[in-house]
Amino acid sequence: MNETAPPTPRPVDSPWGPVVHLEDVMPGVVFVTTARHGGYHLTAAMNARIPAEVRQDSGWYEQDIQGALCAQFCPFEGADEHHVMLVIETQYPQLYAQLVRGERPSP
Repeated sequence: MNETAPPTPRPVDSPWGPVVHLEDVMPGVVFVTTARHGGYHLTAAMNARIPAEVRQDSGWYEQDIQGALCAQFCPFEGADEHHVMLVIETQYPQLYAQLVRGERPSP
């Protein structure tokens, strides 16, 4: 039996306003842009990968800072791992310390 992942939702509205452009990043992750800003929307399954202490219940992550969480815990092609870790180090220092120690933050 060949199972396929459920389709990734295609939101038309975001926390930053109506979606102007939507790009499938990987199954379960889309990147949206609006007239004002942009960010990532994760399905519930992908959002569960984000550690609870920094997880957004809505599944929405703005592109500049919170997007690093998406790139770290839902790794996708094209993410700059050095930039991702720099953002996590400066914006989420406790999480960064766990990662550096090799600890897996609890989901």
